[in-house]
Amino acid sequence: MESKLVLLALVGGLVGGAISNRLFEGLPVFAQASANYSKVLKAERLELVNKQGKAVAVFDVQYGPAFPGRSGFPYGSPVLTLNDEFDGQARKVSISTARILMSYGKESSVLSPEGGLMLNSQKGVVQLGFSTLLAPDGPPALILGAKSGISTLTNHSLAVSDKDGDVRASLDLASFGGVGPDQPAIRLFAKKGSARAIFTLLPDETGSIFLADKNGNPSWQAIGDLK
Repeated sequence: MESKLVLLALVGGLVGGAISNRLFEGLPVFAQASANYSKVLKAERLELVNKQGKAVAVFDVQYGPAFPGRSGFPYGSPVLTLNDEFDGQARKVSISTARILMSYGKESSVLSPEGGLMLNSQKGVVQLGFSTLLAPDGPPALILGAKSGISTLTNHSLAVSDKDGDVRASLDLASFGGVGPDQPAIRLFAKKGSARAIFTLLPDETGSIFLADKNGNPSWQAIGDLK
């Protein structure tokens, strides 16, 4: 009886060992394989290509006017660029630490800390951000540009410029001669010159009209009641 039990135990051990080896031989040994994994992937450029071998997504480091240069900022700027086509026109999205650029055909949109949001098309330009055209540290402004001219709206003024960028008309708040509270004023400017007509309110809120000749010399002025 004891010899039979010993024989059954030996047979069971052999069969069980063979089955366990078959079951687990296809499974990876994670403790051993993990030691071969690389936790850091280093490259200057990564590309994702389509079936035709064309790069549709690129992740690289770029240097240029819109990014840190090699001389002052040797590390450059990481840029993710996505490309494809829709309705026969190229589409592109570029994301970096300096800006976000989206383009479709001849239209584009740019978002950056310095310039704010800018929309470009064949019809004109729309910019929402800080206007450096008015001052080095320009105020928040909405700029509408077209071939015929530019309009700039800030928190205290509206300026209309011609196609050459010369301001021809403005509506703003300004103090009279730099003294007193700000008062509303409408100003009409000559080409590359000073104001030729000013409609404003004086500090006592009396209406005032000022006109100048073609040389900018005062020619007529009315204050208060015109009767």
